[in-house]
Amino acid sequence: MITAGKVLSAAITGRYQYPGEDKIDAKLLPIVALDFGSAASPDSPNTKMAELIRQMTAGAARPVFAQSEIYWLLCGQPLDGELQELPSAGSRFSARQAKDGRRGDTYEVLQDMTKYLPPGSEIILFAHACHILRAAKQAEKLGFKVYLPPHLPHSFSASEPLVWARYRPLWTVREILGQIWLRIIGRL
Repeated sequence: MITAGKVLSAAITGRYQYPGEDKIDAKLLPIVALDFGSAASPDSPNTKMAELIRQMTAGAARPVFAQSEIYWLLCGQPLDGELQELPSAGSRFSARQAKDGRRGDTYEVLQDMTKYLPPGSEIILFAHACHILRAAKQAEKLGFKVYLPPHLPHSFSASEPLVWARYRPLWTVREILGQIWLRIIGRL
C-alpha cells in the first residue's frame, strides 16, 4: 500500500520501491507514461523515460500510452507495440478542456485513461521518480492495478522551461503544497 509518507518521501528524495516491480517482465502489460515538465533535451527526464520504454518494448508488443513530450520522443523511431498520445498539461489538453475547468493534471490524465483501459486493468506506470508514487496512488484511486519499473529518472534539467521541473527544491515545495491540495479535493 502506498502511504502518504511514502508519497512525500519519494517526492523529496526520488527514491521509491513498490511491490510487483519484479512482475512487469512476465506480462505484456500496457505502459502509461506521464511526462515531467516539457523538455525533450538529451538530459531531460522525458528523454530518459522514452529510452527506458524503448528498452522495455523491444521485442514485446506492449501498448504504450504516453503524454505528449514522451510520445513525440517515441515517434522518432519504430516501436514494438501500438503508441497512443495522451494530452499533457500546457499542451492541447488545456486548450481543449480548460473551458470545462480541467487542467490536464496527473489525476485527469489518468482519469482519461479509462477511455482506453477499464478500471481494474493492470498497467506499468512511468513517471519521474519524484512523481511516481503520487501518480501510482492516484492511478490506484481510479481503479488501476499499478506496477512500477525500476530505474526511473530522478534527475532534474536546468534547461527545462517549467521552473518547478528545473531543481529539486522547487519541485519539493510545489509537490508538498500540491499534495495538501489534492488531499483536500479527494484526488490523493
